[in-house]
Amino acid sequence: MKIVLRFLALVLFLSSFFSSANASALYYILDGSGSMWGRVDSKMKIQVAKEVMTRLITETPPETDFGLTVYGHLRKGDCSDITELIPLGQSGRDHAIAAINRIKPKGKTPLSKSIEKTVKNIQGREDSSTIVLVSDGIETCGGDPCAVTRALKESGMKFILHVVGFDVDKKAAAQLNCIAEAGGGRYFSSSNGDELLAALSTVQRSVENKVTIEAALPEVMP
Repeated sequence: MKIVLRFLALVLFLSSFFSSANASALYYILDGSGSMWGRVDSKMKIQVAKEVMTRLITETPPETDFGLTVYGHLRKGDCSDITELIPLGQSGRDHAIAAINRIKPKGKTPLSKSIEKTVKNIQGREDSSTIVLVSDGIETCGGDPCAVTRALKESGMKFILHVVGFDVDKKAAAQLNCIAEAGGGRYFSSSNGDELLAALSTVQRSVENKVTIEAALPEVMP
C-alpha cells in the first residue's frame, strides 16, 4: 500500500511539473530607473506602470505563467541593479502585486544585462516563452541590447521579445525597435497609460490565444 501511495504521489508531482513546463509563459521586464519619476497624464510614469501591471496580473488566466524582472529600482549608478521580483510561475497574484507596488525608481538602465538574465531564467521550457520589455529610455550601462538579443536568438534559445517604448524620444525608439526586431517581436509606442495598457494587453492576449502578434492590435504601433 505504501508503495502504491508513493507511486501515486510521484505521478502527481511529475504531472504538475510537466504541466507547468508546458504552460504559456509571459515574462515582463519593467523599467525601474530614475527617469520613471517623469510624468505622463499628470501622473508619475512608475505609478502608471504599476497600475497597468496590477491590472494585467489580475486578469492573467491561471494557465498562463507570468514572471517579472525590474532594473534600476534599488541603487543609483549600479548597472547590476537587476532583480527578479516574480519568478516565472512561482508567485500568487497578491504577492506579485505587493512586490510591484514596492518599486521605487532610482538607478540606471541596464537593458542588455536585463534581457540576458531574463532569457536565462526561462531556460528549460519546452515551448517558446514570450518576454515583453517596458522601457522609457535607452541602454545607459554601455551594453548593446540589440546584439545581445540577436546572439541569444541565434544560440537557439526559444523566446520572443516584444518591446514597449513608454514616452520615449526618437533615439530611444530606434534602439528599442532594434531590440524587438532582434527578438523576433514587435515594437509598440506608448505615450500614456491607455496606450501602455493596450500594448501589454495585446501581448498578453497573443500568449493566451497562442496567436502571432501581427494578428492583434496594429493601431498602437507608431
